[in-house]
Amino acid sequence: MDETAPPTRRTGSGRGRASGRVGIRDVARDAGVSVATVSRVLADDGYPVSEASRRKVLESVARLNFVPNDLARGLSQDRTNTVGVIVPNLANLYYARVLLGVEEVAAQNGMSIIFCNTNHNLANRERDIKLLLQKRVDGIIICGSGTDYENSAGRLADGPAPFVVLGRNEKLDYPAVHADNRRAGYTATRHLVDLGHTRIAFLTGPERWSDGNDRVAGYKACLADHGLDFDPDLLIRCDFAEQDAYERMTQRGHAGMGFSACLAGNDRIALGAMAAAIDLGLRVPEDLAFVGFDNIATSLYMRPSLTTMDMPAQRMGAEGMRLMLRILAGEAVPSRTVFDAALLVRQSSGGLR
Repeated sequence: MDETAPPTRRTGSGRGRASGRVGIRDVARDAGVSVATVSRVLADDGYPVSEASRRKVLESVARLNFVPNDLARGLSQDRTNTVGVIVPNLANLYYARVLLGVEEVAAQNGMSIIFCNTNHNLANRERDIKLLLQKRVDGIIICGSGTDYENSAGRLADGPAPFVVLGRNEKLDYPAVHADNRRAGYTATRHLVDLGHTRIAFLTGPERWSDGNDRVAGYKACLADHGLDFDPDLLIRCDFAEQDAYERMTQRGHAGMGFSACLAGNDRIALGAMAAAIDLGLRVPEDLAFVGFDNIATSLYMRPSLTTMDMPAQRMGAEGMRLMLRILAGEAVPSRTVFDAALLVRQSSGGLR
């Protein structure tokens, strides 16, 4: 039987407390029921509550604009229904696609997401991990490959929350979801070799980037399989953004290009390098062909459109969230889930005839 209390009528804004924050006790007084009844209605967990009391509670919730305190509810249940997601750089549209996949599956399962952007800064990363654990998230999804999380590996393993990694990182012993980047690098290189190129540069990211290193390994393997020598001078390092790629390509142009095609470690690198080539008076793809990685939205709509490897970012984000849900449910999950990438042939490589 529901406990009842004398109803309280309110005027004006309907805010329950002087502080302006409506609490569960305010809802109980307004509806004329006990706090326990309000909790049972809001939990909607099957506990028997009369239809009349349920209707009173829901009407009061709407009238008072009451928002349940999910954190307090989660603490009482040892769950917050919240997952933290750490990304290296939200300016990279690849990670925007990853987050779409994570968020879609989270929303389907009643989970909330807290996003943290490190901007490739190690201090920010440490701060974000600490912040998420303090907020008692149920788990943390780490986006990005490389060595960025090595120093945290021991602390993460001893922490209260499970982790899933989106990207290949052999130093973190957690379930990981990533693309077969070696195969992707091989496929992209073979496309250019099939078009007749024998001097192919690779403009890639820093050495700490595992995904990029796997793509370079595929590039080298393809050259070897086709009887082409790897020239270390054609492996050009830059950061992940357009400006640095533009500057590196401009420098190479002034020094004498020495290659007829260029693989770019991601589409942002490709966009900067292509802009530099065009500003140097080169024709794309007649004088210099380009292939990128990621298939970000702008790659299709620039001119010439960018041939690219379609890395399944959104699918990987969705799968990472599914793995997290399985872990939280106590299920065993695979240590590695690997996706293949598809070559999208467009104008920049000269593959469209």
